[in-house]
Amino acid sequence: MVALVVLAGVVLLALATTAIALPDVCPAGTHPLSASTCLSDGEHAAPSSGIMIPDYSTAPDSRLGVRVGLVALGVLAAGGLVVLAVRTARGGDGSQHPGALIDTASTT
Repeated sequence: MVALVVLAGVVLLALATTAIALPDVCPAGTHPLSASTCLSDGEHAAPSSGIMIPDYSTAPDSRLGVRVGLVALGVLAAGGLVVLAVRTARGGDGSQHPGALIDTASTT
């Protein structure tokens, strides 16, 4: 039981750490200028000087959806491992047939 709970903690921490360490990226069609600015790959001539300038600039994408998904996956995986640990500690055989909980309850 303890091993499964420790594994649940490791899984949760690993996925949370991955979500935090995930780098920001520039959206498609842009390239990084600095840590906080991405410039478009397209260019146009400036009207006054004719110098080629980027069409637009934008901030990097923080990939919030991927980060939230990783943390949610960690919570679900850790929760499943804890449930498995509790069922194993109560003497359940881990069976998923419909009467498994009734069979486990009637033997205690």
